[in-house]
Amino acid sequence: MGHSKDAINDLIQTLSYAQELRSQTIRIIIGHQRYWQQEPEPDIINRLTPIISNIASIANNQGLAIAIEKHCEMTISSFIKLIETLQIPNVGVTLDTANIIRVGADLINTCKALASKSQLVHMKDLILHEASLGDPGGWWPCAPLGAGDLDLDGVLKILKSYGYDGLICIEMGDMHPEYNSEDSAARDSVNYLRKYMTR
Repeated sequence: MGHSKDAINDLIQTLSYAQELRSQTIRIIIGHQRYWQQEPEPDIINRLTPIISNIASIANNQGLAIAIEKHCEMTISSFIKLIETLQIPNVGVTLDTANIIRVGADLINTCKALASKSQLVHMKDLILHEASLGDPGGWWPCAPLGAGDLDLDGVLKILKSYGYDGLICIEMGDMHPEYNSEDSAARDSVNYLRKYMTR
């Protein structure tokens, strides 16, 4: 992570595209689950901090905010340490419910820790009794929102308590065989969010 100059240059170019599209926030991913436990996490933080700081400065000049998504490349504690180290006003997080669980973290406690910095939310539900617990890159079967094992009601309550009013994206990865209709799963997920929002 943070070794590819080409990837950094591509990201800088993407910022200009976002400005042309009049976007306000751009989501970036700093790694991938294939990097899980491949090197000491303090080394990752030290390497990424100046890179993200530079990207954030460029983005700020273009009126953009950066929402970093943790994609199972490091522990939650190290991700929080990275965000705290940066302390940059236009840098926040993409809160992804599944990625929190995949690295063995507590969903509710993590959401409480990250809610105030959340600029974008990826909402995904998982069926945990068939999941590859302990292996972020393994099999993590998904379900329509509200039909799996994650406490999404709890997540939404936390976000509301912090005044979050941004975008909530429904994400569906590898669906559990019980939910083999993507259209039905999408419809059920939208209905779940609509019902929650009207409470």
